[in-house]
Amino acid sequence: MQYTIYQASAQHAQILNDIHYKSWMVCYRGMLDDDFLDTMDSQRWINPFQKMIGESLYAAVLETDGRPAGCVTYRLSDQPYDNQRTGEIVSFYFLPDFWGKGIAAPLMQWVLTELKQMGCIYASLWVLEQNQRAQRFYKKMGFLLTSELLYSDMGRQKTTDFRMMKAL
Repeated sequence: MQYTIYQASAQHAQILNDIHYKSWMVCYRGMLDDDFLDTMDSQRWINPFQKMIGESLYAAVLETDGRPAGCVTYRLSDQPYDNQRTGEIVSFYFLPDFWGKGIAAPLMQWVLTELKQMGCIYASLWVLEQNQRAQRFYKKMGFLLTSELLYSDMGRQKTTDFRMMKAL
């Protein structure tokens, strides 16, 4: 499958939003509370992306046949205990039609190269405890589980995210 990857800007907020929203609706069904997903604003990420991309957040889109298929957002880690040279992959999503097509690995390699060029020596990300598919992918890409956990409320549900890290 042919693809291109391009650096996204705030003008790509709608594309990034749509990939996130459509992925969440399928990926997290059965992992997160259905009411939470069913009442989620379909435009939830537009304003944050417009405000943050280019300031504290970077993004890229992977297209295949001229159609957006996936995206990644990333930044220098804002965790107070992290080495200043730790990069964070904030989000990594593909539209469900593109799952299992072999194009996620190139986008992950791309963002890891970007983080390294930014001076990072580590890459980190957070993954939902129930998201076994994502955990398998990240492990395949060389990420290791740490002992760090993040607890959140998603609607009426308490969730746990695992932190994964990789040396660059």
